[in-house]
This record gives sequence, structure tokens and C-alpha cells, in this order.
Amino acid sequence: MKTKTLTTISLGIALYVVLSYLIPIRVIGNYFLCLGYVILVVYPYIYGKFAGLAVGFFGTLLYCILASSYNGMVGWVLGNAFIGFVLGMVFDKTKKMSNPLKAVIDIAAMAISCAIGIILIKSLTETILFRVPILVRLSANSVPFVMDLIVMVVAYPVAILFDKRARR
Repeated sequence: MKTKTLTTISLGIALYVVLSYLIPIRVIGNYFLCLGYVILVVYPYIYGKFAGLAVGFFGTLLYCILASSYNGMVGWVLGNAFIGFVLGMVFDKTKKMSNPLKAVIDIAAMAISCAIGIILIKSLTETILFRVPILVRLSANSVPFVMDLIVMVVAYPVAILFDKRARR
């Protein structure tokens, strides 16, 4: 791996942690809009699936360690790594498509990957690790799914803008 690529990915991980940790926007109870998801959209869009995987995995891991948020750590880490990887794969395929169709496919990929990552992977992980009934975890994780998806969809135009600037 090139030094420039490693540095760029490391910067994305750091940005994910900083935006997640320092700028939480509380919405309902313990749930907040996590601005780290902006980076989880921007990095796979610009740099691809492995950058998305790294930002999702290591960014979430470091955030959970810094925030002392160990209860759901494994599920969040695996779910966000999945989201970053899948988005990178989809964005790579859709970059050359026409704008309206591209946006529909990209946003659908965000919704599906976020649903699988947050609702399914995180819920299954918590069910296995903590022996919590799956239906309880599925319903509890549906709220973060919606909030994370909102941030991701809002971040989509930012990713397109940054990609155009990065390619200059």
C-alpha cells in the first residue's frame, strides 16, 4: 500500500472519530445524529471499498474506545465496516452512470447497506454476545438505522462535490 493511500485512509479514520465524538447531535434519548457517517459516505465514494471498510471498521472501533461505549462495539464495528465496503463497491459501479439513475441506486445502496449493517449485523451480534432476544435488538436498532441513514443521504451531495475536487 502506498504511503499516500495509507495517510489518506488514516485521515478519514481520524475525521470519522472526531466528527462522531466531538459533534454529537442528540435527537431522542440516547440516540443522536452521528456526523461520522458523513465520512462513511465520502471516503468510499472517493477512494473505494477498502477505504470505506477501513473507515467503518477502525473509525468506529476508535470512537467506541474513546467514548467508552463497549456494549454495542462489536456490532457497530462490523456493521459500519460492512456499510463502508458495500458503499465503496456500489459507488465504483455507478460513478459513470447518468445522474438521476445513479442517485437512486446510490441512495438505495445506502438504505440497504445501512439496514443490513445496523439492523441485521448489529442486532445479530448483540443477540449472540449478550443473549438479548433478536426482536428486542431489531426494534432498538431501527432508530439508529433511521438517524444514520438521514446523515448518509445528506452527506451524499458532499461526497459528489469532494470527489470532483479530489479529481482535479
